[in-house]
Amino acid sequence: MLLNKVILNKVNGICYKLDISILYQSEVGIKCFNQLLSSDILKYFCVGEIKSLQLESLYLCADGLKDSHTLVNTNIVDSPHFDLMKNLKNNKDVMESSYVKRVNRGILDFRSPRKVNHNYIAFLKTKYQEKMNSIKIGNYEPIKVFNVDGRYFIADGKHTAACCALIGVEAKVIHLSKVIYDSFWIWVYKKMLKNSNEYKKNIEFFKSALRDYA
Repeated sequence: MLLNKVILNKVNGICYKLDISILYQSEVGIKCFNQLLSSDILKYFCVGEIKSLQLESLYLCADGLKDSHTLVNTNIVDSPHFDLMKNLKNNKDVMESSYVKRVNRGILDFRSPRKVNHNYIAFLKTKYQEKMNSIKIGNYEPIKVFNVDGRYFIADGKHTAACCALIGVEAKVIHLSKVIYDSFWIWVYKKMLKNSNEYKKNIEFFKSALRDYA
């Protein structure tokens, strides 16, 4: 397992240097080397004004994971991201959070399994404090969302949303225009269709999203 993680890290590094992206099937779902759809790129899809939403209205979107692992349609207050923030706030063992356990196994999102060490935990603690400070003064990047079947799904900003939920404040959000038609998402969707029995939940999400933005 450790050898596999080392190899995956090296391949990801090569893809990053060559500026290429690769999707591949793993035992838990679709994974990506050098994911090109980043937070910075998503800014170009933002439309309309920033508004506030109740946290109960925010859900996790497609994650490329098989039905046995996927978090799609999970409300933010039931998510591993919220569990992580709760552990950090209460000074509990972060290694026992569902978030870190999923990171270790590669069942959080499109990213490959990652060995969580003390440096990574220190990074999480620092980012948590920074986010909490910025949220308390209202100076933070709005959460990027898109609407599917009348519900708002988080395209970027799950940690921010979890922090907002933790302290009980409404979240600042901004809508994304047709981000579902970005080539990366379509690429993922087509790959899922090749093994449709294992990705029913994600595929249903994509069908609804593509219908809403047709």
